[in-house]
Amino acid sequence: MVASGLMDRVVFIRPLNPVQPVNSPALLYSRLFASVQPGLDPAEAAAVLRRDKSVLDYIRGNLARLEARVPADQLAKLDSHFEGLRSVEKKLDLVTGQDPTQPPNAEDFQDLELNSTVDHERVIDAFFELVKSAFAFDLSRVVTFSFASGHNWASLNDFVPTLSQQGKIHEMTHRSYVGKDADMTKIAHWYGGKVVRLVQDLAGMTDLDGNTVLDNTLVVFFSEVMITGDGIAAQHAGDNAPLAIIGGRRATGHVGGRCLGYSDRSTNDFWATVQQRLGIDATSFGNSEHNSGGLSELF
Repeated sequence: MVASGLMDRVVFIRPLNPVQPVNSPALLYSRLFASVQPGLDPAEAAAVLRRDKSVLDYIRGNLARLEARVPADQLAKLDSHFEGLRSVEKKLDLVTGQDPTQPPNAEDFQDLELNSTVDHERVIDAFFELVKSAFAFDLSRVVTFSFASGHNWASLNDFVPTLSQQGKIHEMTHRSYVGKDADMTKIAHWYGGKVVRLVQDLAGMTDLDGNTVLDNTLVVFFSEVMITGDGIAAQHAGDNAPLAIIGGRRATGHVGGRCLGYSDRSTNDFWATVQQRLGIDATSFGNSEHNSGGLSELF
């Protein structure tokens, strides 16, 4: 992967090296920033949180060299990224819920319960802070994030008090009651609000090439699991799946402000079109049986 550096004449060449999905923001933090400094393993990067220190303390030599290469008018931007990272670290210390007197191993961060209602909002916010830091420090250019597993067992009643039913989201989708569509809409709006705040933050961040991070980032907010029918017999389907496509003005030429509708097409066609726009030589995506060609008008 070729990613723009802090100056036009500095280019970092990085191999494609995906980070495996994790349910803990703190564990993701330790894996991301351990890659910045060879020899700083994830367990040590995680332990710095417990000692009220920053991973920046461990890579100060590299940072000094980086600061020396950055134009004077960009130093304030770099300092703001450092402050942002330190803010993330302090938030992660609260999210882990571990005893601050005991430096844990990286595995200890896996104790967060999957789809935990108590941790749900804080975990989402922490992950989004990490996304912004990863982009700001050029640690990654591609991020995928799921608000919950395929079966969402979080309850949003504390966050959306106007819901007409109590209970876990997945269970609610299988109940038969008046107002279920309205409840599902409110839940989608709550998650959408989280995405809106992330998008606004990306729009306020200057990227390495002088554009906003949002200009260089195509954000896709969607679910491929639709609900057909009602009650316990409700089935999950891939029909009529909406995708909100945001940003990417410079990276892809996406102009926005439009509503495009398709019939007899799958989301595979959308992803194949995005691949091609990013310069990947591919005519299909995923299962070939669900590909009908690119969407030429998308960009």
